[in-house]
Amino acid sequence: MSVAEIAPRGDEFERTPPHDVAAEQCVLGGMLLSKDAISDVIEVIRNRPRSVNVIATGRDAPQELIDVADTVTEMRKQKHAFDQGVPAIRGVDF
Repeated sequence: MSVAEIAPRGDEFERTPPHDVAAEQCVLGGMLLSKDAISDVIEVIRNRPRSVNVIATGRDAPQELIDVADTVTEMRKQKHAFDQGVPAIRGVDF
């Protein structure tokens, strides 16, 4: 699916954009590889309903994304329970 396929129609999204880490990583990865992807994503974000918050996580986010996102973080693990054998927890780790 291209970013254009999830673009808003009027005031509402015709489709709900994905809300998962893998999807977010794919979007950011695509933006890092293609200037066209950056402009497509930025256009969708600029045209979103104001009630939709854009939160970007990951490293090396393009400045254009940082400029239009509501929240931008770059997370780096210092310690994680998984390293001590604790299984991943739904809603926390995924």
